[in-house]
Amino acid sequence: MSSTDFTFVMPTGTSLAFAKSSVLAQLPPDAVTQSYTVVSGDSNGSSCAFWDLTSTTLSGAVGDPGAVVNVELASITPGGTLAYDVQNIDQAAFSLGAQPAGFGC
Repeated sequence: MSSTDFTFVMPTGTSLAFAKSSVLAQLPPDAVTQSYTVVSGDSNGSSCAFWDLTSTTLSGAVGDPGAVVNVELASITPGGTLAYDVQNIDQAAFSLGAQPAGFGC
């Protein structure tokens, strides 16, 4: 994944459904899901979800007809790792570029 372009912070206890609607509110209305992958227990003991979205509007704005926005959904544990819990998503890290297969959180 490329570097994070920005991180959208949500209150502790934000549900996945609300987190996803909050993410979509940050993107053009024509944004659609390309893929959604949950990673459990990567080499750092973290888990998260990678959500790749495409948008014709966004592709035109960045000058790349195949542009993909990657959003990493998780919460930060007291120990500093990422945790994926559908009842507690407190951050969405946005970056340009699809999430490579096998990439950890």
